[in-house]
Amino acid sequence: MNNTTDQNIDSSIERFDFILENETGVISSDELITYLTNINLMMKSINHTLNGAYTIGYDQIVVDVEALERGSVKIPIILRKVLYNPYTLLATGAIFGAIANNILSDDKQTIVYNINNSTVNIEHAVIVNNKSTTKAVSEIAKTIVNSENVTKLKLNYLSINNEIKSTEINKDTLKGLIVDDIVESEKETRVFPSARLIIVSPVLENTKANWKVRIDNNKFSAKMMDDNFLELMDEHKIAFGKGDVIIADLETIITKRSDNTPNVKHNIQKVHEYPRYSNQSKQKNLFSDY
Repeated sequence: MNNTTDQNIDSSIERFDFILENETGVISSDELITYLTNINLMMKSINHTLNGAYTIGYDQIVVDVEALERGSVKIPIILRKVLYNPYTLLATGAIFGAIANNILSDDKQTIVYNINNSTVNIEHAVIVNNKSTTKAVSEIAKTIVNSENVTKLKLNYLSINNEIKSTEINKDTLKGLIVDDIVESEKETRVFPSARLIIVSPVLENTKANWKVRIDNNKFSAKMMDDNFLELMDEHKIAFGKGDVIIADLETIITKRSDNTPNVKHNIQKVHEYPRYSNQSKQKNLFSDY
């Protein structure tokens, strides 16, 4: 259905039902917020991929929700697909529901989409390569799997031929869609053997905690991971003062956040050299910031 509101703006509607099968007809508000948030993210990131990988996306996607019936856990989604120049995209049918089914169900077949008098092959691998899409799908799947009331997911959507389709997805299938928060392919690990770390703020307890250290003028936190050193420090009451240094293997892990900014963490893996006095002897001024 098309609704042209301006000479150079076109808005079309696509409907998509996200149905949580359960016996009670009740879900928590936290679950509902999770579903709505990640359905919104999933649809908008799909559009981003359609624009970037296939150049057949829309200028704007607005996700609306119809009023829910009392006691229902059906989430009726309305996608308002906006084109500021409608002549650039001549689609023959709905697409977002079919893609959502492709990435949520076992149906991973290539979607053949007719557009501008030609066909575009939309590949499952290309769609899930968008990390925002993968995250949204994972959060939806995780919430359903962890729910005591929801038994499965049902999707009602329009096919690319504008036919109403329905798919039921069980929890075993959804479990396979859950991914770790840190994607291994986006994690970079560097190891600096025998790094010279100037101690700024140690944690004088036998626990894996963040120490504040410095290399040259770069001050940062690093988690002490060396169990043997922690036991030795506790047993011999090893102390630290201003300017003290340890020689240790330093691991730096760099991952990308969802906004593509780097998240850097440091771990002290193995301590090779350390101060040889204890806190029972005359102490230097600890925790000096210089």
